[in-house]
Amino acid sequence: MCYYYQTVIKKTLKIFIIILIFTCMLTYCRSKSYTLVSNKSVEIFINGKSFIINFYSGKGFLPGKRFLSFLKTNSLNGTYFHFAEKDFFIHGGDLLTKDNDPANDGTGGNIFFSKYIPDIKIKPGTVCYAGFGNGRFSENQFIIFLRELTAQEKEKFGNYCFVFGNIVKGVALLKELSSYNRNSLYKYKITKIKIVDK
Repeated sequence: MCYYYQTVIKKTLKIFIIILIFTCMLTYCRSKSYTLVSNKSVEIFINGKSFIINFYSGKGFLPGKRFLSFLKTNSLNGTYFHFAEKDFFIHGGDLLTKDNDPANDGTGGNIFFSKYIPDIKIKPGTVCYAGFGNGRFSENQFIIFLRELTAQEKEKFGNYCFVFGNIVKGVALLKELSSYNRNSLYKYKITKIKIVDK
């Protein structure tokens, strides 16, 4: 009887160890699934200064493909960041910022639906599609985070951010812009875009 219980315990322990190893490997693989690639990037110029976004790639998937396609139309030129919170985030990409009607800023552009959100951690410099809930995201509006998120903020933004890139140059410029109110932001329009897509 004792031998029987010892055998059961050993088998149970082996199964537990296998599951634990598999879970750790899965977690490691998920964290390494996406990497920034230098051959997919964009440099965005504002009043002579610029910032650079590198795009994530992984799992045979480029999360920023829609945004990259949008940038190639040069539609972003003439827009400005219409909403910001000092040293936290900055929000731009809305084509309606060109119409001189601040009342509709943040409402323009095409929407895409996605039940899948890339498992990429939000960190300082993270760039993501702006989300509107229920799996709806803007193809052109984007948010750049400038600091780490609190646990409460992660819960709040987690399902509203489809991450696709990270800032590799120009964080100081973005932090400067984040300190301005809406009445000042309109003066800092996007004037030029340089795309690397190899």
